[in-house]
Amino acid sequence: MAQSRFYRPEALESRQDWIDPLGRPQGHMPIDELAAVLDMLRNERPVYLHWSEAWRQTWLDTRAEPVREAAVSDPARPADQTVLPFSVRPRKP
Repeated sequence: MAQSRFYRPEALESRQDWIDPLGRPQGHMPIDELAAVLDMLRNERPVYLHWSEAWRQTWLDTRAEPVREAAVSDPARPADQTVLPFSVRPRKP
């Protein structure tokens, strides 16, 4: 089980995603992305919450496994490893 909490932008700045003592990812997201997350939860199955140890970050996706090949980059992540809001992430066909 994992969790993702939603915060106002000023509160989100002080939050860092982490793994709790039981090994469960704990994520933090901007409150303005809540509608996109709810839409994803309503309309897509299954939805996964991923954890990246390298990025120390969680994210939602409908793929079971994140892309791991060095030559293939995840279209939801720019080269500088920042996370794009759901509203601007490319949709899968």
